[in-house]
Amino acid sequence: MAPEDRSRHQAFATWVGARVTDDIGPDTELLVARKVSLRPDSKYQAALALRLPIVRPSYVKALWDEQQLVDKEPHFLPPLAGLAINFGPIQDQVSPELRKRAEASGAVITTLDKAEVVIVTDASKPIYQEGRSLGLLCAPPLWLERCLQIRCCLTIAGELEVPQAGVPLGGSVEAEVSTILHGCVLCLVYLPPGKERDDAAERAWRCGAWTTLEAKDPAITHVLFDVVPRVLVHVSMPVDEALGVEFVDVRWLDACVETGKRAEENHFARPRVAYNPTCDIAYPAALQSDLSASSMKVRRVESSAALEEVTTKSTQLVEAPAAAQPEIRGGLKPPLSGLTVRITALDDSKQSCRERQRLQEMAHGLGATVADQRSRLADITHFVCVVPDRLEAGLAEKARKRQIHIVAVHWLLDCNRHGSRQPEARYSMRDAAPLPTQSEPLLEDAVTKASPCVAATVLAKCDILVSPWALGVEPKLTQMAKELGATSVRTWRTPAELRSLLQASSEGQTRAVVVEKDETRQGSLEGCVEKWTPELRSIFVQPSWLSETYSQRRRLPLSSFAAFSGAEDTESPLRVAPE
Repeated sequence: MAPEDRSRHQAFATWVGARVTDDIGPDTELLVARKVSLRPDSKYQAALALRLPIVRPSYVKALWDEQQLVDKEPHFLPPLAGLAINFGPIQDQVSPELRKRAEASGAVITTLDKAEVVIVTDASKPIYQEGRSLGLLCAPPLWLERCLQIRCCLTIAGELEVPQAGVPLGGSVEAEVSTILHGCVLCLVYLPPGKERDDAAERAWRCGAWTTLEAKDPAITHVLFDVVPRVLVHVSMPVDEALGVEFVDVRWLDACVETGKRAEENHFARPRVAYNPTCDIAYPAALQSDLSASSMKVRRVESSAALEEVTTKSTQLVEAPAAAQPEIRGGLKPPLSGLTVRITALDDSKQSCRERQRLQEMAHGLGATVADQRSRLADITHFVCVVPDRLEAGLAEKARKRQIHIVAVHWLLDCNRHGSRQPEARYSMRDAAPLPTQSEPLLEDAVTKASPCVAATVLAKCDILVSPWALGVEPKLTQMAKELGATSVRTWRTPAELRSLLQASSEGQTRAVVVEKDETRQGSLEGCVEKWTPELRSIFVQPSWLSETYSQRRRLPLSSFAAFSGAEDTESPLRVAPE
């Protein structure tokens, strides 16, 4: 990217609140690029290894123009964007259709002296030696087809290298089948249905492995995912390491195929998984009612005709329209089949985006259609409200006029937990107008009516006391504590009020006082710190303790976020607070 262009789009990204870095690290979530790269040390290949989305600069410009999150798909970087390719004198051996597809995917067809990659059928061709002498990469047509198939620019290695003279390019399925994964059973149910899942099944069969779509099959040895960093995936199988089941990125299977030997699972990305025994209740709807559980384990391929038959049937089953999906055994359908839900009442923060994605995946897994900003209001049946005080008054009014359900987010969580559609009346927010003065009672009412979820036990048996200063920095602290299941969440204004609240705490309860660090020097606690015991000081934490506990959905130690540093403790005399 040209320096001027780079600076311009960096400014756009910064203005919309994104953090821009020059290197790809563990916190990177997106790569913006104008062209692909085949260099192993390039940022493009590093992003592919981490399964990061790669978009064109137009995505950043669209964020600035719309002032809100936009769909990435129209802005994904084409698989051959900007790559200079030469077909040499063998272009007659490459189908015109493949050449057109390469150009449509961003490739630049050029002469040999300007090319980066030369397409050649085998190593005996003069163009192969000429290209190598010029320092160019040489690849067979199979590499080009594979890049177009999986929509990213792969490195030229393994079976994608130019074959020696006399060695057939590609070959039959029978010739490619090996036994490097013999005895392995790969669960593919968490891969996107359709082509990606079918391609993974084909690669697994070629390595001698078995595949299954039954998540509770006791013979499973590996569960494959298209890993997205820091996104939690709910699975219906135990995640205990002692069971020996490997949860691994699908690129592990790609590496096994390319190297011809079983790759080490620890060298590949691992998904964040959580055990939820009912989360896959909707997946059987993608299977025919006449398929028994044993037949879900697909047999190892024996011929190319059998592979084509199994792949075609699988694609027809998972890509069939919702209206044509057969009922699963017992006459049941996905619990939210036929409904169209829209996740609403969230801000544009990174945490909210992750939460929205998780809830949309959950709704889709339960059989519902997920609506977006462009969907017609007449098609929507449910508004799922995450944060009640962010619900737009105009949207709520339109929903009431059209008799669209407005439910708290716990309705969706409980539908997922019970594996059935829950009555909307228990979660209805139709009568809860989102007025600023009533936002807190509304949230309490929604949490009280809804069934508890996993996050509602993180701060169980814990009393949270929040100072006004801390609320001024992060207004959602009390809401976070309530959603995490705190026994009580209260605010205080004076040291005397704080002391009375601490004395009123029930025995056996964990206590945490959330304060700003500077509050002890110039706020309401000025002059009080030196009167407190070390034990009392230990329960004072900074607001980041509560926000990080909410983000990670686990209770973090108070000592890591102490409001009073060790230096202050040693400088101040330790005296017991007078009764």
